[in-house]
Amino acid sequence: MLSIIMYHYVREIKQSRYPNIKGLEAHLFKKQLDYIEQNYSVVTAEQVIAYYNGAGTLPENAALLTFDDGYSDHFQYVYPILKNRKMQGSFFVPVKPVQENRVLDVNKIHLLLEAVPPKKLIAGIKRLLPDYQMEHDVADFEAYYQELAKPGRYDTAEVIFIKRLLQHKLPDDVRLDLLSRLFETFISVPEHVIARELYMTGDQCKCLVEDGMHVGAHTCDHLWLNQISDDRQDEQFRNNVSFLESIGADADTYTMAYPYGAYNRKTLDLMNKYNMKLGFTTEPIGNINLKETHPYELPRLDTNDLPVQQHPESSVSARN
Repeated sequence: MLSIIMYHYVREIKQSRYPNIKGLEAHLFKKQLDYIEQNYSVVTAEQVIAYYNGAGTLPENAALLTFDDGYSDHFQYVYPILKNRKMQGSFFVPVKPVQENRVLDVNKIHLLLEAVPPKKLIAGIKRLLPDYQMEHDVADFEAYYQELAKPGRYDTAEVIFIKRLLQHKLPDDVRLDLLSRLFETFISVPEHVIARELYMTGDQCKCLVEDGMHVGAHTCDHLWLNQISDDRQDEQFRNNVSFLESIGADADTYTMAYPYGAYNRKTLDLMNKYNMKLGFTTEPIGNINLKETHPYELPRLDTNDLPVQQHPESSVSARN
């Protein structure tokens, strides 16, 4: 059996520029690793690939540690902690922020939610949305709210509405323009400054590879793959593979974590085309029976699904 644990932000949150962002404090990450060491045997991505290739076995209660979105947290905090414990992490890095010094849409939304109460953000969306209705295929605010405002595992209905509307529901040009206007209105720090603070550099990714960590694909723009065209999906894969080549990742061990856990049949075809060995979703299942699970559809537990210590006294929150 294998359990795969998924992390996003791991940092000293309360001392950071964004003290309200949802993530895992670095000291709690250490405590959670204590729990994992006591209850699991941490394995590498290469061991999982070897298992699927019929070239190796896994220990009982195996665990794989995965880290999404290429955050600088992962190099500053996670990497040294894992190295000290002789553990491997699998880091899934989107290309755009590393190569273009741009903030991903998903992170613009995170930062807006960190800085602005949801009701105020929703009021801003409601005020701006009519600007697009004359020239674009945009519905009324009430129709979107009724469809999208459903509570999730970790988010209120209001937060889910904001995320889904700005992640994929609106036409792309409208979505990007609306998100930019909201970001410029509520966030005072320049985008290029945020990007340099928020994400790893290409050299840092290369350092991870050279030091035995696993770096995998997370597309270029962190889009919902099941919401975009086949050609655009192919472009996302192609650009990500070029990035993996540039940092020295082993072409025989390419892996992909699907942004938001979203994929479709075309995605799986592209996984095969680009020689990906493992594909990771966000379906919250542990103790995976690998004999019954396709290597392109591996579920992952969120950090919230595990305690931060043997006898937990507090809870943590991390989200995509």
